[in-house]
Amino acid sequence: MRDWLVQLKRREHTSLQTQIREALVAAILDGGLSRDEPVPSTRKMAKSLGVSRNTVVIAYQGLLDDGYLTARE
Repeated sequence: MRDWLVQLKRREHTSLQTQIREALVAAILDGGLSRDEPVPSTRKMAKSLGVSRNTVVIAYQGLLDDGYLTARE
């Protein structure tokens, strides 16, 4: 995962899930993350950010629901 993709601010009043989601949406809309570029797995993203996997799962699910991501197996 690229280090600049998501940077969390733990003291901010915004939830970690929201921060992850907003960072990925911004990267997608700004062209920093191309449509064909895969995002890290939930486990890998959680480990790199030092958060629980569930936090990342919730963020990714919101992105899937809104059409920013598509799931592939």
